[in-house]
Order: sequence, then C-alpha cells, then structure tokens
Amino acid sequence: MSIHNLDKYLRPEATALLHEVESAFGKTVDHEIVNNYKPNEHGKATIGNDGTPIIKTNASTDDLERTIVHELFHLKFRVDGYGDI
Repeated sequence: MSIHNLDKYLRPEATALLHEVESAFGKTVDHEIVNNYKPNEHGKATIGNDGTPIIKTNASTDDLERTIVHELFHLKFRVDGYGDI
C-alpha cells in the first residue's frame, strides 16, 4: 500500500521536517506500508530510481510517527551529503 499524504500522521514539528525533505528533493515523499518486515524492522528510507524519496514502514509498528521521523532524518542526511546512513 502506498500513501502520499504523510501529514495526517505527523504533529506540526514533524510535518515541518517532512516539508523540508520534500523541498530538498523537489518531490513528495512516498510512504509504503510493508507487511513482511521482521518485528524488529521498523522502517527504511530509500530513494527511487526517479529520485523520489520513499519511506517504508512496518505495518505492525507501534509508533508510526516516530518511525517516519526517524526515516525522514535518514533522507535529510542524504541531502546534506552524509550518504546512506
């Protein structure tokens, strides 16, 4: 499942980070909910072949906002030149 409107899951401070990342990439962050992650795998940030930032989250995560924010920081670090952290 792919969700494009992450704002509804985030408080204002986290939404500001989302918009910062989207502005840096010039694209909307794509969000995918993954059903086959292991219990200790909460999420992953990647960049699609077309440059779209993608956040994948475990369908069973107990704190979706925290996971999204964590992954947004991975994407921000990529933009800031830190590579794939």
